[in-house]
Amino acid sequence: MRRWPIIVLCLVLFAGIMLAVRAVLGAGLHATIPGFDAWRDEAIGHSGHIAILIAVLLACALFGFWPRDARGRMKPLSRR
Repeated sequence: MRRWPIIVLCLVLFAGIMLAVRAVLGAGLHATIPGFDAWRDEAIGHSGHIAILIAVLLACALFGFWPRDARGRMKPLSRR
């Protein structure tokens, strides 16, 4: 079996098992947890939080999509 059908099968089985656990345990299973970055949202506000998140994502995109040479090293921005 190829990789993607295995991944989809695992996700479907996981969702089914979690639904069965919820049905057995009932309403006691409804627990909520704050987001991993909720503290930052409270500290600097929602707009600042979104600005920082966009800046980090742009930096990651710049690093990930930077042109590379045949050996996989990042090419310099300009020739010397």
